[in-house]
Amino acid sequence: MAKAITLAEKTLDQTEPNPAVGALLVSAAGELLGEGWHERAGAPHAEVKALEAFDQVPEGATLYVTLEPCNHQGRTPPCTQLLLQKKVRRLVVGCLDPNPKMQGQSLAYLKAQGLEVVSGVLAPACTSLNRVFNKHITTGLPYVTAKAAVTLDGKIATALGQSQWITGPEARAFGHRLRSQHQGILVGRKTLNQDNPRLTDRCSPHPRQPAQVVFASTGAFAYGLHFLDPQPQRRFVVVGNQAGKARLEALEAQGILVLVADQAVPDPKWALQQLYRQGLVSLLLEGGAGLWAGFLGQNLIDRICLFVAPKIMGQPAAPGFAGDLGALGLAQLPSFHFGPTRVLGSDLLLELFQRKEDVYRLD
Repeated sequence: MAKAITLAEKTLDQTEPNPAVGALLVSAAGELLGEGWHERAGAPHAEVKALEAFDQVPEGATLYVTLEPCNHQGRTPPCTQLLLQKKVRRLVVGCLDPNPKMQGQSLAYLKAQGLEVVSGVLAPACTSLNRVFNKHITTGLPYVTAKAAVTLDGKIATALGQSQWITGPEARAFGHRLRSQHQGILVGRKTLNQDNPRLTDRCSPHPRQPAQVVFASTGAFAYGLHFLDPQPQRRFVVVGNQAGKARLEALEAQGILVLVADQAVPDPKWALQQLYRQGLVSLLLEGGAGLWAGFLGQNLIDRICLFVAPKIMGQPAAPGFAGDLGALGLAQLPSFHFGPTRVLGSDLLLELFQRKEDVYRLD
């Protein structure tokens, strides 16, 4: 199963909205007979690749799969029927599929067809492998990662607004890779106007550029922003109901999809629902502090990547990354679980997760 997990990790973040899955076919003597992984949505499932060399699997062989095989028709046929056709007699599964169409139904069906089924092998690692899928398939909301580069005292810029660069090149390169690992990137209008970010991955060897999403209640932008340049990737602006019609028409004329809320300030959960309907199942929130506060206040951040530089700002007027959450008691504070930490050059990356089951890693 550990080997199957490493296979699934080959295309992690590339199979959305589907889960990443790895599969192995092993003989009774422990010999590897076949292996496969799901490469992208619409491509053959891992089980198909692992079994493709056989009309019927050898007697005594065991199929190991990180996730419960599908038992419904999607872009591809159900894998349960493939297992029966190939005469698989023993199946070992890492974790159940949280999809409401599944949740153990495949395993029950295969058991009824006479297969020996073992489940729950390395289940925590197999579950955390698909934290994005687990979230969106059960809630209808994208998985949200929030990232920030901060000093030891939690500041993202000096009191004068200087922020480039708090962290070193290794941390910045990792931040760029995070962009490729998500389908969309979120920023607030103030951050866009002040920093004029390109909102692209310019460090990875083969980047997948994310859709660009800006929260701008009024729809007003400064001139000369990279966001307003023609872009190959999709662009969205989330505005309130007080935004001027002329501004919205100008944005739409540039190929930007405008999402208009019912209130003056768009509700973050409403915005996530709209973006999910546009096919975005994973989003990277980069700032600013007001947007962080809005998402934190509704428990809409699933993962935090905090790049901590070994520096102390020491300026009370310097901005922090989380914004104003209001007067909360200790029991009301947004809370997270620490994940793995790593050193990136001279900086430290702290990963935190809202759900403990998202934390586990095999290594």
